[in-house]
Amino acid sequence: MPNSEEKDNMKVEIDYTNYRGERRLRKILPLRWSFGQNAYHKDGEQWFVTAVDLETEQIRTFAMKDIHSWKSS
Repeated sequence: MPNSEEKDNMKVEIDYTNYRGERRLRKILPLRWSFGQNAYHKDGEQWFVTAVDLETEQIRTFAMKDIHSWKSS
């Protein structure tokens, strides 16, 4: 498990469009990558990043195809 300094270096900001078509910047801490589909992304198998949403402090799954840009935060 990363320590707090390592976590700070792993934070990223993504420009993301959610399943409702709402686009905005999100700050996340990536945890893992996976391939498949879920309840919100039913249009075939695809890549996901599971991450801590730093705004809500909840674990969320983000579809890679819906990430428009990605940069260190």
